[in-house]
Amino acid sequence: VIVYVRLSFYTVDAAKYAYVTVLGKRQAIYDGANQEDEEDGAGLKFGWPWPILQVQRLDRRLQHFDLPPQEQLTHDPKGNTVDKILLLEAYVCWKISDKKLDDKDPVDLFVRRIGTASRAREILAPEINGKLGAAIGQMRMDDLVNAGPVDANGKTAVDVAVENLRETLLKSLHDRLRDDYGIELIDIRLRRFNHPANVR
Repeated sequence: VIVYVRLSFYTVDAAKYAYVTVLGKRQAIYDGANQEDEEDGAGLKFGWPWPILQVQRLDRRLQHFDLPPQEQLTHDPKGNTVDKILLLEAYVCWKISDKKLDDKDPVDLFVRRIGTASRAREILAPEINGKLGAAIGQMRMDDLVNAGPVDANGKTAVDVAVENLRETLLKSLHDRLRDDYGIELIDIRLRRFNHPANVR
């Protein structure tokens, strides 16, 4: 009886979502950050004992990962491609969306389509790398490597180009990732861009 009762209790952490299934069928989704409703928020919960009831805990906080470095040709309007290759290193910030979609719960969508944070990295990395490579391919080397003057806002031409690149990537990916996977894409940042070692 003690073991049965012990296995019937589980907790929901304030920094997590809890996806609860009974015999594999979704029963409830708890948001640990929900302070308004104690029944749907963090705390101690009671249900069927394991393994009838299973709880998958998902981090609701901001997460990030590094994209694998890639070499990318930049656009050269003069037709010369010598020394026009850049080595790019970038990182991505994302989280499970906390905004309800029309007829879908983003947590349910995430669990059904992806499942885990590590799987999310496997899906997001190649897609974002492809979009990033295509966008860089349309830019000139001078857009990213430039020692030009600072404008009235204290930004160089490189700062403006990188910010435009970031906004373009977010705009092209944000809505689709939210609607398809329940993921909210927060940011994509270039950590470093430089010539590869053989070019240097």
